Amino acid sequence: RPFVTLAYAQTLDGMIAAKLPITSTNNKFLDKNDCNSVANSTSNMKLSSSQSMKLTHFLRSCHDGILVGGSTFAVDKPRLNVRLTHEDYIMLNQDNGIGESYDNDSHSDSGTNIIRKDKQPIPIVLDTHLNNLQRVLWDDILGHDWRSKQDVEVKTPRKIYIERVRANSLIICCSHEAVQRFTNILEEFHEHECQIENVA
Repeated sequence: RPFVTLAYAQTLDGMIAAKLPITSTNNKFLDKNDCNSVANSTSNMKLSSSQSMKLTHFLRSCHDGILVGGSTFAVDKPRLNVRLTHEDYIMLNQDNGIGESYDNDSHSDSGTNIIRKDKQPIPIVLDTHLNNLQRVLWDDILGHDWRSKQDVEVKTPRKIYIERVRANSLIICCSHEAVQRFTNILEEFHEHECQIENVA
């Protein structure tokens, strides 16, 4: 069995996220009557102190992976990594308890992240239908409406914003059908780009 640690911050009245206002950007994904609607809230709002944030990153450094849901991935676009300086590390772990992940070359580098890239926890996203990944990459859901269980017209994204995915070496857990639909969309996009290049 995996060892799982749940980490979250909450307000004094028990809230763990802030509601988002309806804007032109998130309006098409937001259902005011659906508390589970994507883009209905964001956790990308500091609810705790800087010391608590350092503790959060220390906890991350003790784990093999960091898991978030698709909505958090789409709305907050998190990096899902460990960002600890040498000073933070000494303060939080006097006995060098995560020494295997410690980058000895960073000892004299004040303010440098001490967690080596190859020792970073694996970022994992639960996105069964890959709808949230599509929202991040091209602001739309193409090829299938999983809520109505109906296929919709396959469209070609005008542009792919790959820079919005800030997590490195990301693993996304999804269905086999979602992978097939997503692959078809990428192939359509590639063909469209090749046609534009040939015309130019």
